[in-house]
Amino acid sequence: MSDTHQTAASVKPKSNGKRKRMMTLLVIVILIAAVAYGLYYFVVARFHEATDDAYVNGNVVQITPQVTGTVIAVNADDTQTVKAGDPLVMLDPADARVALQQAEANLAQTVRQVRGLFANDNQY
Repeated sequence: MSDTHQTAASVKPKSNGKRKRMMTLLVIVILIAAVAYGLYYFVVARFHEATDDAYVNGNVVQITPQVTGTVIAVNADDTQTVKAGDPLVMLDPADARVALQQAEANLAQTVRQVRGLFANDNQY
């Protein structure tokens, strides 16, 4: 009976050293993981917010056209960031072409009227 008791006692110190090494290794792994997470947080994660219920303030700008026309293409998607000067929509050039032709006709008529006035003035 005493032989069994001595055998169990002699095995226990061997197990204790292995357990101590495993615990030390576990503590080192946990410390390395904590340092890695801390670095990740300070470099990347602190700049990102996550929430399920949030309000966002944005710059909402009213857009009004300078000329009338039919829209044939929209170049920006909803909530897309755009810069000043970026074309947002493409208008049908038919209305502009008709307005240009009308303005050219009005200019030609006015030029003829002015020439007629000067021609009549030279007769007197």
